[in-house]
Amino acid sequence: MADVAHAETDPVLVWGAGAIGGLFAYELISAGVPVHVVDIDEAHVARMRSSGLTLMNQGSERTCGPIISMQPAEVSRKYRRVLLCVKGHHTEQAAKSLRPHLLSNGWVLSLQNGLTEQRIASIVGEDRVVGAHVNVAADYLESGRIQLGGPGTLLVGPMAQGQEVHAREAAALLQRGLPETRYTSNILGYKWSKVCLGAMLFVTAMSNRTMADQFEDEALAPLWIALAQEVLAVAAACGVSPEPFDGFDPRSLAPGARPESARASLDVFAMHCRTAWAGKPHAGIWRDLYVRKRTTEVDPQITDVVRYGHMHGLHTPLVARLVELIRELESGRRSASPDNAFELMEVTA
Repeated sequence: MADVAHAETDPVLVWGAGAIGGLFAYELISAGVPVHVVDIDEAHVARMRSSGLTLMNQGSERTCGPIISMQPAEVSRKYRRVLLCVKGHHTEQAAKSLRPHLLSNGWVLSLQNGLTEQRIASIVGEDRVVGAHVNVAADYLESGRIQLGGPGTLLVGPMAQGQEVHAREAAALLQRGLPETRYTSNILGYKWSKVCLGAMLFVTAMSNRTMADQFEDEALAPLWIALAQEVLAVAAACGVSPEPFDGFDPRSLAPGARPESARASLDVFAMHCRTAWAGKPHAGIWRDLYVRKRTTEVDPQITDVVRYGHMHGLHTPLVARLVELIRELESGRRSASPDNAFELMEVTA
């Protein structure tokens, strides 16, 4: 175990130290950034406080710490830089809990799936929220242990005009621990692309087949295209231009795209799953359903697509049915099976 000396006096607060929060906390601490961690898991907090945080990566094991770790009720000071890394359905409660601990000149960077920034902004203020696109593969293994499943695109950007200063500071902070972090002025374009991919990953979690196997399956191609087009129609109605990342190009699945382009794009992303994410054959949703046996992020990550669709007069029957199927899996009323994807495909008929 290696203790990391902190060269700064302004600690970063990581709120939620699961797979992503744990990874970012580990990388920043290893780069010499002082980090305090908040998590609701008492055993996880105790382990980080006493023994630090261990990162597993392709068979190697490294530990940093011990780490100043707390449960929400134990936070006693204020912070200027906060990384919010909780699951989407815990966003509002976490934002309400951290708001009293955010300095007046502070900001919150949402390192989450979905479109959670609007919810955070309604609680802490729109001018204090920075958006991020995170496509790094990671898993929470047990208290004090995180696994890096593979690299991916990491982008930070302002959600609205006037937020550029905070966004550039947040990007520079993350670059200290993860140098591949980039700044973008079209963060919503990447976030909606990730929402599109996220809907497809929810489908892959409905069976025990790997992500790569399902993206390569010719029989599922009509489902991937129809689902992507439904999500992209909502993004377009919101005035967003989706961006490609990590081999996933939503534009190749959009209406009017050539079938061979769609097939090539799916194959490229399947290869990304097999190679870059070799340590994570299944989506985190799959792990939530069958390993940790807990509620997924279907709400708000996927239900937001339906919500924004309604706001713009668009129907999203495929996404709505996907939400129903996931909730049946969460409740135990449905079992993992390749048939679930084909049942969903019936909606396209």
